[in-house]
Amino acid sequence: MATRAFGVGCIAFEWRESGSEDSEWGAAVTTALNGLANVRDVSVRTSGVFRSASEVLYENTRGNTRNAFRPEPVHARIDFVIHVPRRIQDELTHRLVASTAETFRVVVEYDLYGPVAFFTALDGGPDDGASGGVAAVRKFLEKNLTGRIEVTTVGPSPFHSDFFLRPGKEMDAPFALEIRRREGYYIHNFTYNTDEFESVDEALKELFDLIRREGVLFYSTIRRRNRRRERAGAVAQRTEELIAAQGTTGLRARVSRVFKGGGQARDLMLRVIRAEFDASQDRAWAEGLMSSHYAANTLPCMKEEIEANVSADDRDQLESARLVADLVERGRGKEFEVVVIAAATLLGGLAGAIAALVAR
Repeated sequence: MATRAFGVGCIAFEWRESGSEDSEWGAAVTTALNGLANVRDVSVRTSGVFRSASEVLYENTRGNTRNAFRPEPVHARIDFVIHVPRRIQDELTHRLVASTAETFRVVVEYDLYGPVAFFTALDGGPDDGASGGVAAVRKFLEKNLTGRIEVTTVGPSPFHSDFFLRPGKEMDAPFALEIRRREGYYIHNFTYNTDEFESVDEALKELFDLIRREGVLFYSTIRRRNRRRERAGAVAQRTEELIAAQGTTGLRARVSRVFKGGGQARDLMLRVIRAEFDASQDRAWAEGLMSSHYAANTLPCMKEEIEANVSADDRDQLESARLVADLVERGRGKEFEVVVIAAATLLGGLAGAIAALVAR
């Protein structure tokens, strides 16, 4: 088979429950995968180094927008072959998978900043993309993996492109790349130099080593983007609550705004400042990594998508929250005057009533 089709995604094998020792993770992953009848050739290698809880980006969340994993090994590799019959793929993906492939080699690479996974079709047609297989395999693992380990995902998984590696001749470099950008899924056509590689699988292994760091960078910027969105969402919620409080009428509402509004406005402003600080830190972190990575990367394939992740911000939303907080803070002076006048009026009326009673 001179051509290989593969898809890219981000899956991680993590503890189903807290309290497990990270040093046992590699053996636990091996046991979990070997427990599936349709999985073979399992290999798990770890450096034995894991990021501590204080180093993880943010608190763990579930679902496709998670920010961190438990554990987060530094430099680990999980390699296995899995067979998912087309009938089961149809059930798992609601018949959305276009590939005819049923057998995939899955390689999950953990780098310093998280995992990236490659899903290579070992059968099926030569022009059938493997990106649909990414969804089928991860859904199968999510549903059937048991014991201490579960599979979690960062989206988009699959990365929205079909990747192909094909042979080429009379090339000036080991690899060449043509990206066809179009509606829906792109196509990444890699060509390998047959004068330098004896087989497509030898070339594929080298290619994965070349694009691994870029894949990790893509999904790590996704994770940080998710953290920014989460905090911006909390800011938006507090802004709505503060706006709603300003719309209530009556003396009790005015008193509440005088004595509580200032604290609420300051809390909102602090959240805005924290979100802006996070965005600034993320940009500096990503731009530094991108600068060093692309200075040496001769085969960029995800640069535009990474740049989009880094540039994505909630500036307008945060600026609106800042304006609301400032407006509330400035309006508290007038609210205070109204409350004082109302209180004076009430006290004056009460004093008059008391005087009238005494005069009797």
